[in-house]
Amino acid sequence: MKKLSGVTLAIAFAASVFAPANAFATGEEGEDYGEPTYTITYDFNGGATYDGKSTYEKKGLVSFAPDLSYNTLIDCFDYNSELDECHPLDIIRGKELNYVTVNDEVHDLHEGDGFFLQEDTTIKYFWTDLTLEDVNLSDDSGNEVTFEGIEGHEYHFEISRYSFNMTDEELEQAEVSREEFEMKKAIIAEALGDQGDLVTYFEIGVYELAPECNLEEGCRNYIHEGPFDIKIKYTEDMGDFLQFKLVYLDITDEGIITVEDAINLELVDGYLIGTVPHLSGYAMVGSNNAPLAPNTGTVNNVTEAISKLPLFSAITLTTLAITIVVSKKAKR
Repeated sequence: MKKLSGVTLAIAFAASVFAPANAFATGEEGEDYGEPTYTITYDFNGGATYDGKSTYEKKGLVSFAPDLSYNTLIDCFDYNSELDECHPLDIIRGKELNYVTVNDEVHDLHEGDGFFLQEDTTIKYFWTDLTLEDVNLSDDSGNEVTFEGIEGHEYHFEISRYSFNMTDEELEQAEVSREEFEMKKAIIAEALGDQGDLVTYFEIGVYELAPECNLEEGCRNYIHEGPFDIKIKYTEDMGDFLQFKLVYLDITDEGIITVEDAINLELVDGYLIGTVPHLSGYAMVGSNNAPLAPNTGTVNNVTEAISKLPLFSAITLTTLAITIVVSKKAKR
């Protein structure tokens, strides 16, 4: 059994983890094809999570020698071959990967480090605690974010705004019909319930560049977990509401929308100020009423309507809510 390395190795492992979970594929006459698979258990050991879990399991084929590098253990932890997307771990602020053990054998993640998959395997992560400091970032429009970052690291801030009030000319330019746009807007409004009137939609991101990368290459490590203190520049087109709120919405590939607690914003000196628990996409709503109880939880009654729109499957809320977007949401 030959050990693979480099890009070939990473691709081979990506293929292996998406193989069927059964140990052998069986032919029509009962002959076995393929190779046995084993379970790889990732124990993040208090330093990270994936999909909200502190441990995670994958299936891998015995013929491959999985690569052990920062890229495969962190940046491209789960590779979606259909969409050609990498999904990283969510690292707890102040933690940095030091080394891992594979069935209690230490691996220091040097170039070409890997292991032969020939049994059920547990990979345990070990971390270094880093010093944190307050980081304040702003963009060209005057929006700001403040959070705890790792001392000495360089961070970048971006915020994109998408309108819920497209003109016919803007919709024509985006090649979206008025009917389709209004239907999508209505679905999101239904998910928000009585939170208020839709004002706009924001994609907010903070990232640092991965080692040996630059902005043009797009090698960005996004920081998701907060809290983050946000200052959004108020503009007249946001409306003259008495109250503004940010509401996080998440949509699954099955078309289920989940709504989190609304976050109240305070208008101070031309800025809407608030604290969000994580960074991603937020709808801004405005209201002239007293605060209402949040309409949080899973919204199931919009699933059928969503399923009738092809654009609502397997894409992010940014593209889905507003085919108005001129650029696709950056992949995490």
